Amino acid sequence: MNGNRVLRLAAGACACLTVCLGLAMDVAAQLTPEVSVEAAVLNKYLWRGGVMTDGWVVQPSVTVGLGGFELGAWGNLDLDDVNDHRHDLSEIDYTAAYTLGLALVDVSAGALHYAFPQDDCEATTELFVSGSVGVLLSPSLGLYRDIDESEGTYVLLGAGHALPLGASALDLAVSLGWGDEKHNAYNYGAATAGPADAGVMLSMDIAVTPLLTVRPTLGYTSLLTTELRDAAEEPDNFLFGVVLAGGF
Repeated sequence: MNGNRVLRLAAGACACLTVCLGLAMDVAAQLTPEVSVEAAVLNKYLWRGGVMTDGWVVQPSVTVGLGGFELGAWGNLDLDDVNDHRHDLSEIDYTAAYTLGLALVDVSAGALHYAFPQDDCEATTELFVSGSVGVLLSPSLGLYRDIDESEGTYVLLGAGHALPLGASALDLAVSLGWGDEKHNAYNYGAATAGPADAGVMLSMDIAVTPLLTVRPTLGYTSLLTTELRDAAEEPDNFLFGVVLAGGF
C-alpha cells in the first residue's frame, strides 16, 4: 500500500514538473526579444498621400519586440538636394506600442513621436489604437490623434490579400484615410474635414537567406477631395523601390 502511494506521489510530481517546465518554456519564449531591421530604397517619400520628398530616399528602421511590447525607430534619408537635406536624416520617428492578440482580432495601442532634425518644424506626437481581423481580406482600422502640434485626428481603413505566386506570394494592400479639419490643415494645408487619401500597394517577399528578405514594392496614392488636391503640387503619385528586411 505504501509502495503504491509512493508511486502515485512520484507520478504526480513528474506531471507537475512537466507542466511547470512547459509553462517556463512558454514564458521564456515570450520574453525572448525579437529584433527586425529594414532598409527601404524608394523613388520618393510619401506620407498619408502627401509628398514629403520628391526624390530618391533611403528609409532605415529597427524594431524590438518583447512579449507583445514593441519599440521602434524609423528614419528618412534624402539622397538628393530637393529639400536641401542631401544625405541627412530629415525625419526620425519613434514608436512604442503594445499588441494584444485575441482569437481573431489583434488590437494595438501606443504612441508615435515625429522629429524633424533638419527643419524648423516642431516635433509632434500621436496616440493611436488599431485593430485587425484575421478573416478574408484582413480588414483593419486605425485611429490616430495628435496631442501636440496639430491636435488633429486621422482614421485609416485597410485591407489586404496574399496571392500565391510560386514559392512566395504577391501581397496586395489597399487603404483609405480620413482626416478632420485640424489634421488636414496641418498636413495638407487645407482646413477641411473629409476623405484624405487612398492607396494601393503591391509587394513580394523574396527570401535570399534565412535572415535576409528582399521585397520589391510598387504603389499608387491619391489625395481625394478637391481642397486637398488643389493644395498639393502632386496629388497623385506612383511609388516604387525595394526593401531589404532581416530579423533574429
